[in-house]
Parts: sequence; structure tokens; C-alpha cells
Amino acid sequence: MIYVFEDQHVLDLEPLTLTWASFELRCGAFTHLERIQRLTADQPITLVVRPEMAAVVREKHPGMQVNPENIETGTWLNGAVLWDEEAFLSLKGEGAHLLRGSRLLGAQLEAEQGQIIYELIVAGKPVDLTSNVANEPKLL
Repeated sequence: MIYVFEDQHVLDLEPLTLTWASFELRCGAFTHLERIQRLTADQPITLVVRPEMAAVVREKHPGMQVNPENIETGTWLNGAVLWDEEAFLSLKGEGAHLLRGSRLLGAQLEAEQGQIIYELIVAGKPVDLTSNVANEPKLL
């Protein structure tokens, strides 16, 4: 399972993110979500957004789950990151995660860890991890 999420810094991209999720922003020919879809092939994608954006995102992306009740083991990708193949593949190891300072960029998480991260993200709180992957993707 792939989880694409907004973090507590999403409003740093105002005014664009007042009405759009961070992964809906376009940089060049593709949105961040379109880039992630190209990297993840046929893996199911779940979107994690601010509670006030959930209904709008559900309407825009009817084939994807938004703010699910149950969290599974999976790869978590920050929607404000310009993901490329190298950065995405660096998250393949069990427990791998990328941070910039204390900001979570991506992680491979078991269901229990994912549930904790999900609750922090939806509450708008920072995630407290230490990066264990060397290559960092670009962050808007």
C-alpha cells in the first residue's frame, strides 16, 4: 500500500494549498501525485489530507481511499516532495525513512507505526524520527 500524505507544513505553500492538496500541485508536466503513480505502477494509493480537505479530495480522486479508518503496512510519501525513482527505491528496505530536519519525507512503515504517523499527520503534529537513508529527494 502507498500512502501519500500532507504534513503540518502544507500551508507553507499558501495560497495554492488553501484549495488544493500538496500532491495536486503541478511542477512541470505532472502533479506530484501523477509522478508517484508513475513510480508505483499498479500499487493501490491511499491519500491522507487535512480533515477540512477530505471531502474535496474524495470527489477529485474517486478511485482512491482518503483518510482511511484502518492503516496497513506500506510506504508513506510526503505529497510535497518531487519523488523520483532513486528516492522512491531508497525506501524499499524495512524501516527505511527519509527526513529533512524533523520533517518526514517518506518511510516504509509497519501497520502499527503507520497508525501512529497517521494520527500525528491528521492532528497537524510533527513526526519525531531520525533519517536512516542517505539520498534526499527535492522538497517544495
